[in-house]
Amino acid sequence: MNKKLIHNACLALTEQRIRQCQSILANINDSNHGETKSSAGDKFETSREMLKQEAEKIDRQLQILIIQKKELSLVELDEVYQKVKLGSIVVTNNGTFYIVSAIGKVTLGEGKQIFAISTKSPMAVKLWGLGIGENAVVNNREISILEIY
Repeated sequence: MNKKLIHNACLALTEQRIRQCQSILANINDSNHGETKSSAGDKFETSREMLKQEAEKIDRQLQILIIQKKELSLVELDEVYQKVKLGSIVVTNNGTFYIVSAIGKVTLGEGKQIFAISTKSPMAVKLWGLGIGENAVVNNREISILEIY
């Protein structure tokens, strides 16, 4: 399993999401400045308020993405893991998980998928500190650790 490839795919996806949020915020800002007050004052104020709320929502998403990018920077790519911890890629009987940040499903070449999950997710919490061949029960499912990278 190529850890650098997985890490770089997560980083690229996070950076793409950051750019999307920044683009949306720029468009909202442009729209907000393009609005002109008309005789329909309430309509104008409602429109401005909706744009403001949308900008705040996108800004919160952007802040989360910036934190995710920072969490990715904490991973030691050359470290060999014996136990599940931050930066581990864990192959289980229920899928492959990258314990780093709540990035979600990441598709690699040839349709291979891994799930980048937060260290605080139920799966990561239950697997934390376990090694190859050990098991944990997550959401009433027995999870077996097959490999760790």
